[in-house]
Amino acid sequence: MRLFVLIAVVCLCFSTHARLFAEDETADLIKVNDVFDTYSLEDQFGEIQTLRKDTKTVIASFDMKLSKSFHKWLKIKEDSYLDDNKAEYIIDIRGMPKIITYLFAGPKMKKYGFPIRLIKEGEYGDEFPKQEKMFTVITLNADRTISDISFIDDFDELANQISPKFKEYEW
Repeated sequence: MRLFVLIAVVCLCFSTHARLFAEDETADLIKVNDVFDTYSLEDQFGEIQTLRKDTKTVIASFDMKLSKSFHKWLKIKEDSYLDDNKAEYIIDIRGMPKIITYLFAGPKMKKYGFPIRLIKEGEYGDEFPKQEKMFTVITLNADRTISDISFIDDFDELANQISPKFKEYEW
């Protein structure tokens, strides 16, 4: 009888353990054909920004070093580069200590001429698929359905994603 109870407990534990790990870890992540939800995030000036109706590309960064490189790259562009190309830029600063944000990062971001939406707290951003040291680039249709999600760490590729170049046909 004890052996039967022991086997039953082991089987129950194994089946529970297997079920926990069998669940799809990506079930809550956004994916192609989902509708991209409108957000309300503060920009670097403390003003609430929502997803513009004409946005075609959302660039999300979850890596501080990558964000710093992107800021340098954007500084050589026109201040209106993102807006002109109907792109929005989001960075996740939840891991940054608030004192660092307040004393150093915040004032530095205010010097940039391009808009930055900030994920400061809460769970917004958790639904974005991520790859280490890569931008998550989300392409939207006019109805805000997601047509593509890509992971990019190359700025030429990112520029092409933001503002696709059209080949001229040779006649």
